[in-house]
Amino acid sequence: MQKDDVIYRQSAVHGTEVLDHVPRGWKVIQGATAHPTGYRWINNNKSHFGGEYKKALVPEEVAREWLFNNT
Repeated sequence: MQKDDVIYRQSAVHGTEVLDHVPRGWKVIQGATAHPTGYRWINNNKSHFGGEYKKALVPEEVAREWLFNNT
């Protein structure tokens, strides 16, 4: 089992799950401005309307690395 196959929970910030990586199939939400300092929002790339939408936070460095490797 690879690290991307499981969502590892690092901690929580203001009641929101914080992950230590961006899981496979998830993406960094670009343009989001309402995130806690030092963190960026990610989501599971599902529709808000389908009931499967999930979001979490990752540290800024993790988001930067993901964006560098995926854009």
